[in-house]
Amino acid sequence: CRDVYFNKNIELFNPIDLYIGVDGNYPLKNHIWATKEMLKAYPNEYEELKDKPHLCAAVIFGKNKKLISLCKDVFDYTFESEIKEKRSTVDQMSLNVLAYKKYNYLPTNNTFVINLGCTDWNYSNSFYIYHQYDRFKNFFKYIKKNLKKSIL
Repeated sequence: CRDVYFNKNIELFNPIDLYIGVDGNYPLKNHIWATKEMLKAYPNEYEELKDKPHLCAAVIFGKNKKLISLCKDVFDYTFESEIKEKRSTVDQMSLNVLAYKKYNYLPTNNTFVINLGCTDWNYSNSFYIYHQYDRFKNFFKYIKKNLKKSIL
């Protein structure tokens, strides 16, 4: 599965406590797929989250202690979901609820990660990580590669 393309060395990005990639640059209420999934998984949480950007569980990073805590909380919270089937998106919905409500996460608008599955891409912007690049026709034709070499 080709889902994530690393365009730049992520170790050169300024360290932060927690980073979660945004799944589209618009509020949850305008994200058709995520709204449907959130209403299935955590219907009582939707009103509080509908004006916030939907977060993507596929691209998260940060300090070990914070990530371990978040991942454990997400796992535990999935069992409080309305969804009881094995294959679902409840982990991503759980991440959104907890990131905003427990961890007070504030998404940053930067050029670190772009989710090409649902975000319009201005080709003049270069990102460290391109998530779901395999869904973008002729991706490598448009990518600006960072050819600088650096020593860590």
